[in-house]
Amino acid sequence: MSTVQQKVLMVSQVRKMASEWAAQVIGINYYPEYTTLKPLTAAAEDAEKIAQQLEQYGYRPFRAQCLPKTLNQKGESKIDRQGAVKMQELREAIANLFNPPDPNPSPETALFFFSGHGWCKTVAGKEEVFLATSDALPEAEIYGISLSWLGEQLQRSEAKRVIVWLDCCYSGELLKFIPTDKDYCLITATRSYETGVEIPHTQGLLTEALLAGLNPENDPDGIINSHKLADFIISQMPNTVQRPLIANSPRAILLTTKFSQKSFQDKCPYRSLSYFTETKEDAEVFYGRSALTQELIQQVRDEHRLIAVLGASGSGKSSMLRAGLLYQLKLGQEIPESDRWTYITTFTPKESPVKSLQEAFALSLPNLSHPRTTPDIAHVRDLENLSPNLSPARREALNSPPSLQGLGAGGLGSALAFPHDLNCQVIGEELKALNTPVILIIDQFEECFTMCNDNQRQEFFDCLRELIDCTDNLYIFIGMRSDFRGRWREYPKFAGKINKPYINVEHLSREEIEEAITKPADWVGLGIEGRLKQQLINDVEDYPGSLPLLQYTLTELWRESRNQGDEVLSLKTYEDLGGVEGTLQKRADAVYESLSATEKTVARRIFLELTQMGETTDVRRRVRLGELVNSHHSLELLQQVSEKLADKDARLITKTDEPDSQDVILDVVHEALIRHWQMLREWKEEYKLGIAIERQIEAEAEEWGRNENKPGFLRKDDRLAVAEAYLARFSDWQMLNGVAEEYIRESQELRNRLEQGEKERQQEKLAAARRQNRVVIMFSMGLAGVAIFAGYQWYDAHNKAEEATNKAKEAAQQSAIALAQSFEVSLLSDRQLEAVIAALQSGRQISGRPIKNANLEQTANQQAVVALKRAIYLPERNRLEGHSEAVYSVAFSPDGKTIASASYDNTVKLWDAATGKEITTLKGHSDGVSSVAFSPDGKTIASASVDKTVKLWKVYSNNLNDLIVYSCARLRVYLQSNPNVSDRTLCDGVGTKSN
Repeated sequence: MSTVQQKVLMVSQVRKMASEWAAQVIGINYYPEYTTLKPLTAAAEDAEKIAQQLEQYGYRPFRAQCLPKTLNQKGESKIDRQGAVKMQELREAIANLFNPPDPNPSPETALFFFSGHGWCKTVAGKEEVFLATSDALPEAEIYGISLSWLGEQLQRSEAKRVIVWLDCCYSGELLKFIPTDKDYCLITATRSYETGVEIPHTQGLLTEALLAGLNPENDPDGIINSHKLADFIISQMPNTVQRPLIANSPRAILLTTKFSQKSFQDKCPYRSLSYFTETKEDAEVFYGRSALTQELIQQVRDEHRLIAVLGASGSGKSSMLRAGLLYQLKLGQEIPESDRWTYITTFTPKESPVKSLQEAFALSLPNLSHPRTTPDIAHVRDLENLSPNLSPARREALNSPPSLQGLGAGGLGSALAFPHDLNCQVIGEELKALNTPVILIIDQFEECFTMCNDNQRQEFFDCLRELIDCTDNLYIFIGMRSDFRGRWREYPKFAGKINKPYINVEHLSREEIEEAITKPADWVGLGIEGRLKQQLINDVEDYPGSLPLLQYTLTELWRESRNQGDEVLSLKTYEDLGGVEGTLQKRADAVYESLSATEKTVARRIFLELTQMGETTDVRRRVRLGELVNSHHSLELLQQVSEKLADKDARLITKTDEPDSQDVILDVVHEALIRHWQMLREWKEEYKLGIAIERQIEAEAEEWGRNENKPGFLRKDDRLAVAEAYLARFSDWQMLNGVAEEYIRESQELRNRLEQGEKERQQEKLAAARRQNRVVIMFSMGLAGVAIFAGYQWYDAHNKAEEATNKAKEAAQQSAIALAQSFEVSLLSDRQLEAVIAALQSGRQISGRPIKNANLEQTANQQAVVALKRAIYLPERNRLEGHSEAVYSVAFSPDGKTIASASYDNTVKLWDAATGKEITTLKGHSDGVSSVAFSPDGKTIASASVDKTVKLWKVYSNNLNDLIVYSCARLRVYLQSNPNVSDRTLCDGVGTKSN
């Protein structure tokens, strides 16, 4: 080894030693008679137990030295319970701990514990407190180590953190020597003028409290710091005969944890497709986002109140917010005293974001008091103070508050139990009264746009604005997919509250990818082949959004290495698994193929139900297990399959108990599964036509149930025909839930009853007509002769001919309605030509055929017109519902019957103003459409676009004959290039002068 290499190695070793956590633990039982001090019975044992606690639970491994010491068979320093500690020996131990001589580096954290005698003596006219040693000689004014000298050592020390715990008499004197340039934790058993109490063979009072307070097993976070320890000791020793004194720096010092590095051995340091949580168990192996985490923490230092964290799916937003930001704040290391702040449980908006916010507050602050005000008066006062900019949805939500009488001791948790009444101004006042910063993280914020309706979204945004406006200590962090950023333009008041610029989570650099791979492995002592490391970096660097796949692949590599008994992850195993992209697909395929045929159908349904089809990208969608029950899938079968998919060896979905319910929430473990599992992608493509209809039917069925199953909410006519066409094509997919199945059955039964009733009415009319005819005939025969009889016959024949003509016309109208419905079914089956022909046949059936049944004629005419208009626009028809980007212009046609909307999704949409249904989508612009207008006669639409063009679009009237003429013109163009179409005479004579 060269001289340079030796120096580099030595520097590396010195740095490693500098990061050590060192402890010096003293426990003196032995005091000879000449010291005039009584021997102790428990001091050495107290010190021994403190050392054991630090070694077992130390937040970082402590290098503990003991006095009086003896060595065990492993060469470890242990307490000699009957040994003596001399003054010089103790002085050197303290000096080497806090101020080691060159070239030895100071430890990062230095801890000193002393259990023994302390005494207060006057030396050279100055009163001093000493830590008594075994060789103290009062006659020579030799008493031990003075606390003033110990204080000097603390002040001079280069350690970042110093900890001193003294369990002896008069130890409170130490608080005169608090260091000024480092973090500290000073705890003494007594005040400076107070003696301690020793019960023979019993732990000291302070040591007993220290041992209990240092135990992290009972702490919710599993971490004990100096602030928590101080709170615990004060609570445990309120009325003891000796009073402890405590001095802590504002920044907490981490002391113990149940997640010590030893506890990680033989555990997987990677997190598969799950996000990293704020627990130490996850945070210790979360790497690659240190710089961004510091940027988020700086946002809090700068007192920015509403911070948006944006990134692509798979960029690690959720993990960074939890294992990065939240963990660091709760530790209290980056911002002093942040470990004492208030943290609201992180949540996602889901279907009802305001309710999710309520639940988060109630869970985190169950004991927060609520003001005892008269509900009506308080409510009136709050309404008077409401912002004038509040949306109608938010005002309506606050207009009818439930009674708050009797809340008092129930606290804010009780107030939040009432649905649809979240008075954010009242809650804001309660949060301000906490007198600490409050941190609220809302993850997967895109669910506001994918899972809830407009009113719920607006109310939620208004509530967040209110909370920001009426508090000065609330910090809200929003994690959202960056492709939803444009939707904020629809809510400028809310978007205006968000701090700019947004925090963008970009793809990891090569160095950060390497850190995410190797650092967790180092933490648990796992080896990684150099070739594998480089291959992983290369694969992930070229694959944005692949961090979940990287974690999943590393998890599978670790699993395989354990199965094969290897301590090193290898390139060969990686290649066998299929690389970053192939590993997840291989595992998902294996889990699916392990299921029975019936279970496979259920699994396919579960994954499709957990997918929300998007305009450009599909996203996750949570569902309740109980709501999936239908005639094919029992709750037991659904539980059985979902358990297999959520099993620890599968981990494709998650199952979470729903609060205040017996149901279970299902969710995909990560959206990477939706994007990258080929089998699921094929299912989505095959079912893309059916999924929108299924969701619409289920939504209607839910509305039907909310309205007491009234017949008026059932499907009829063409809408029922669409549902039946869906069932004809997708019934074997078994997708509809039980309520939707019942909804369709009831709709069909209602139609059958109506049809049967109509049939019976027609039969009754026919019978009545026959009876009337017989009476007329008999009457005629009795009054007249042959001439009169002949005249009657002519009249009767004339009436019958007219009646037959009307019936023929009525049959044509009924046929027209059926053909219009056939048009919908043909569209559903992607048979566009058949759809056009059906629409034309519907129009030709009723063209120029007025009948006496005005209602039937109107129905047939309306349905034929709708079918023909949709047929005209068929080549440009967009099956997606609604615009995918912000709408910037809207115009009504001159007759008020049609609405045109221009959007930044590059399209213009036409809507029926009466029904709100989409008529068609006009495509042609290559960039966002900023303006749209009708001509004065309503026959032309003009659209202006950012692509620097203006386009003119022809608008067709509701006149049936005009629509037939234009449709035939379109059909003739089609027939020119498709000579094999059978019905080529449908449009003969249409559009000619003779027609």
